[in-house]
Amino acid sequence: MGLTRTTLAPGIACTVLVLVAGATPQQRGPYEPREALGTFELPPGFRIELVASEPQITDPVDMAFDPDGRLYVAEMPDYPAAENDSVTSRIKLLDDRDGDGFYETSTVFAEDLPFVNGVMPWRK
Repeated sequence: MGLTRTTLAPGIACTVLVLVAGATPQQRGPYEPREALGTFELPPGFRIELVASEPQITDPVDMAFDPDGRLYVAEMPDYPAAENDSVTSRIKLLDDRDGDGFYETSTVFAEDLPFVNGVMPWRK
C-alpha cells in the first residue's frame, strides 16, 4: 500500500491512495510499493510516482497537503478489529526534506483520536 502522484496534464497532479494495482485477480499482491507502480496501465501523457509508503504510513484513510507542501495522513491502524468504542486513529505529518518528491520523514501529529476518516489543514 502506498500513496502515488499521477500527473494529469502539465502542471496538474493528483495524489491517489493505491490499494490494489491494476492486476488480474490471479496476480494481485501484495506488491512492494515501487513494484506496484509497474502494474498500472496509464493513458498516454500520464505518469505515476510513489510519494510515500510504509513504514512512514500505515493504514491510511485520507490525506491532504498544506500550503508548504507537507502531507498530512489520517490513519486507522486498528479498524475494523477494535471494538466500536475503542477505535483509535492518528494523523501523521510527512515531510519531503530533500525536495525529491518522496516524503521520507513522518511524525505523529495527533494520536488516540476516535474514528478519524479525514484530514484537512487549516490556517497554514
